[in-house]
Amino acid sequence: MAVAALRVVYAEHQDYANGLTIVAGAVGAQVPGIDAGDLQGTYFDHGDYEIDAITDSTFGLSCTGDGDSGQGNAEGNANGISITLNQDGDETYSYAAP
Repeated sequence: MAVAALRVVYAEHQDYANGLTIVAGAVGAQVPGIDAGDLQGTYFDHGDYEIDAITDSTFGLSCTGDGDSGQGNAEGNANGISITLNQDGDETYSYAAP
């Protein structure tokens, strides 16, 4: 969802950072089209998603499960799992035992 939202920003403005209104940090508070709780899922919580880096032509996103991942309404636990994704769709997965 975050990747799609950033691609829409790029399609509209030819700039992923939208004139520096989107910066590294939490995804949900600043990416147009993503509201509080939209990224809440079975394994990862909304707060697990971060923009690691963003420029006019590139971005790097990560989703890292922490100690409270999968709690509340979520059914799974992603504690220790990290996924990164960039504008080209390149992704990496890693696991560090908690």
